[in-house]
Amino acid sequence: MKKFFHAGIFALGFLVSSGCSPHVATTYTFDKQLLAEADGKFREKNYVEALKKYDEIVKSFPNAVSARSALYKIAYINVYYDNSHADWVKSLRAFRQFQQSYPDDPRISEVNTWIRILVSMESFSSQYGETSTRVEFLKNTAIEKGEDIALLREEFHKCAIEKDSLNAEKNSLIQKIKELF
Repeated sequence: MKKFFHAGIFALGFLVSSGCSPHVATTYTFDKQLLAEADGKFREKNYVEALKKYDEIVKSFPNAVSARSALYKIAYINVYYDNSHADWVKSLRAFRQFQQSYPDDPRISEVNTWIRILVSMESFSSQYGETSTRVEFLKNTAIEKGEDIALLREEFHKCAIEKDSLNAEKNSLIQKIKELF
């Protein structure tokens, strides 16, 4: 009998010390529910739907803690290597917004690194586009005018070298981005 009494006291003590109470309620707000749904969509690789839900959180609950996570994930998904709809311009915009809104966040150094990489990519992309346009212009000019072809070939060659250099730099930056994952 003493054995059962001690076992009963032990079980009662365990229940009381573990906080077992029928009145314990879990607070699950709508923004947290949306965040959980968006995270689920991300895990399912449904990036378009995840972005919509994260965006809804940022717009509807701008002062909630979940908005911070949602904004970070918007930026991250838009640079995510597995996302075929990734948009580096949107990613840069979201990372900058995160940087301005949450300068004391523990992820700020990572955010700053992403911003530097994306700004570099944006710059190289712009230079690459300008060089490609210039090469095409020179090629068309040489064909149309038929004059100073040697000079145009030299300029064309310089542009082609610059274009190849920028393309190599772009590929290097893309590789660095993939390594961050």
